[in-house]
This record gives sequence, structure tokens and C-alpha cells, in this order.
Amino acid sequence: MRLRVKRAIMRGNALFAAALAILLTLMLNYLASGHRLRIDFSPDRYYALSPSTLGMLGRLAGTVEADVFLDFDSELFPDVKNLLKEYEYASDKIKVEYIDPHRDLARAKELALKYGIPGPGVILFRANERTRIVAVSELAAYDYKPLLAGKPKTMTFFCGEQAFSSAIFSVIQEKKPVVYFLGGHGEQLIDDFNQNSGYSMIARLLERGNMQARSLSLANNPAVPADCDLLVIAGQKRPLTHIEAEIIGKYLDNSGRLMLLADSGVETGLEKILESWNVRLGPDRVVGTTLTGRELLVNNYGDHSITEKLKNTTTIFNLPRSVRPLAAAAEHAADKPRVVVLAANSEEGWAEMSPYQNPPKFDAGVDIPGPVPVAVAAEKGNLLADVEIKPTRLVVIGDSTFVSNGALLAGYSPDFFINAVNWLLERRDAPTFAPKIPSKIRLKLDRQRLFAAYIVTVVAGPALVAFLWLIVSIQRRR
Repeated sequence: MRLRVKRAIMRGNALFAAALAILLTLMLNYLASGHRLRIDFSPDRYYALSPSTLGMLGRLAGTVEADVFLDFDSELFPDVKNLLKEYEYASDKIKVEYIDPHRDLARAKELALKYGIPGPGVILFRANERTRIVAVSELAAYDYKPLLAGKPKTMTFFCGEQAFSSAIFSVIQEKKPVVYFLGGHGEQLIDDFNQNSGYSMIARLLERGNMQARSLSLANNPAVPADCDLLVIAGQKRPLTHIEAEIIGKYLDNSGRLMLLADSGVETGLEKILESWNVRLGPDRVVGTTLTGRELLVNNYGDHSITEKLKNTTTIFNLPRSVRPLAAAAEHAADKPRVVVLAANSEEGWAEMSPYQNPPKFDAGVDIPGPVPVAVAAEKGNLLADVEIKPTRLVVIGDSTFVSNGALLAGYSPDFFINAVNWLLERRDAPTFAPKIPSKIRLKLDRQRLFAAYIVTVVAGPALVAFLWLIVSIQRRR
């Protein structure tokens, strides 16, 4: 009798403990549903979103829907799904639907007809009756050299966040800013697809960021076009004429926005205009931390909204010249430009006054010791909150090749350039980021192997535990 009572008490205790465990689990799940916490232990934070993307998502006013038209067995599907999970976690206004074009035929056909989707292999973002299609080919860059040895291609860059955040930003913005690139003086051109020179790649990045990149020749235009939101003069080889300089001066006087990228040893024709802005281009070459002697590695940034998110980023310039604020910039009169140094070399570097000296050597009393600025931002105009007249803005950088096709293909970061463009256009929410470099081991499993892994981990494992518990229970009853 006592044995039966003892067993009944033990069973009651076990049932009570099980009930408490279930109740505790339910309570924790309920609390977790309203207070989510995720910790990323991955060494490279491969899918972690950048602060600029998180900031944009945090300010979303309406819902953004993403329709993934992608074969679930495709190579990039796991990356796309894992990355979009981060977007969903960061904002409850991101809604994602996955559509296998080979299985969900009715749904795929419905959306394809409604939004003009060309076919599978795309991700459609839509909001406020605006749409943006991102092709899967835009998400990654590959090295095809292993194919020559009979090996599979390898991914060199994953640009998923870059493509997705730009697409989201494009569908929540009402107007696309127009960025004109001046030509006719040997500048870097946006229709130059040369792998070493040209700006075709940076133009494509601007277009992904919901901007329009256009070419401009002042030889055919008596003025800067009225729809110009930003004028870029990059890497000219010959100076502008007096008439062209006057046109640009009038554009700036009319609350214009200008970015000048002036290479070392080149006269721009804008020197007088720059000095009226308290900015001076140096006849020198700025040297410092380098790898081969040509490039300058910079992580010494000024206090400005352009550089506030670049503290852990190194910007690489090629043979840059100095860009100095003049002493008059310290005056605080309302009509004086406010000039801020954006980037400079370190104290160990200097401005080499013999720019063609190779290797450069510091000559005391001749060369200028560091830190020496290589980029500045200037602003002029009424900045009072209750005045709607926008200020004139100017960014001057002592190098044009750091965002050329060759530099971007070599892995140079475009963030400094993109941040400067966004500041000039007053695009506070525009995201900035660099492509992710794959560095983790990936297991590529087909659908059959994934199903087998699911059976082993989700079904067989728990079933084995239950079977062992049953055997132990039977043995204890004997």
C-alpha cells in the first residue's frame, strides 16, 4: 500500500513538474513575443545590417512589401532569405513573401502580370504604388577563373544589403535627384566602361540609390540645367574656360550643389571661385600611410555628417593633392562659408611640394607636415529652421580615381563618395554600406538532402529521446 502511495506521489510530482515546465515555457514565449532579443555570435556578422539601413528602417512610415521570385534550390536563395529575415526583424513594416516560380504558378503569374515582372530570379519591392525590381544577378560578384581548372566559380562579394536597401529607399522616396557629371575637359565619364578608368560603376551605384546620373557638356548649354540637383566635376585634365567658370559660379549663387574631384597637378579653372569659398587646392601631393607608394590610406576624419559613420572605415585615395580651408573660414559672419575638413593624412605624413619626387622625402622647411587635409565640405546660406531657402553646398576632394572603375574593382570603399553625395542632396535617410566578402564555410544541400537533415534533427532525434524515456519508464516499473 505504501509503495503504491509513494509511486502515486512520485507520478503526481512528475506531472506537476511537467505542468510547471510547460507553463514556464508558455510564459517565456509570451514575454519573448513582445520583447524580442537576438544575439549574433557569427564571427563576420555576414547578414548583420549596417547602421544606415537600420536607421532607414526605423523611420519607415508605411509598409514595404518584398516578393521574392526565386527558385528555392538556387545558389543565392539561402543568402536572400537570411538577409531578408534581418530586415523583417529590424522593422515590422517589412513584409516578405516567397514565391517559387516553378511551384506557385498561379501567384507568380498574378504578380508578373500586375507589376510587369520579366521572369524568375528577381525580388520585387513595392510601396506607395511604386515598385523596384532587383535582379538576382545584382546581388553577387563572382570570380570565374576557377572554371578554367574545372572548379566551381567562387563568390567574391555579396551585395544583398546594398541592393535591397537601395530598392527600399527608392520606393519610399517621391523624387529621384538628378546628378550631372560634367564632360569635355578629360573628366571621368559615366559612360566609360573601361576597367581601369571611368565612372560607369559609381554611376550605377547612384542609380541603385534612386538617383539619376546624366552627362553634361557646357559647350552645348549656356547654363547648368534647371533640373540639376548636383553637379559633379571629376578628374578634369584641362581647365574650364572663363565662360564655363562663370556658369558654374552662377549655379552656386543660386543655391547650387557642387562636388569637385581635382587630381594633383591639374589646374581646374575654378580656383578663384574656390577661394571665394575659403578653399584652396594645393600644388602638391599628400603622402602618408601607404601600401605601394601610390595610395594614401585615410581614417583621420573630421567632425561632419558625411564622416560620422566612417570611423571604422579606411578610405583609399590615389596620389591626392591637399585641399585646405583658408584662414578666413574661421570667421562666423552669416555670409561666410562654413568649411569643415572631412579627411586628412596622419601626423606621420606630409604634403610633398615636389609631387613627382619618387620616392617622396620630407624636406623640413619646404614640405608641410601632417595632418594635411585632402577633402573639405563647405556650406553657405541661411540655415535657420524657419527659412525655406536651402543653403549652397560644396565638397572638394583632392583625388578623382578613388571611385573609378579600377578602384571599385580593386575593392576600394565608395562610402566616402556616396556619403558626400547624400549630404549634398540632403538625403538624410539614404543608406550607405560596403559589399560583404564571403568568409564562412557553406554547406550546399539540395532539397532531398535538406529533407533528410530535417527528418534526422526534427523527427528522429526527438523520437529517439521519447523511445529511451519509454524504455527507462518500463524498466523502473519492474
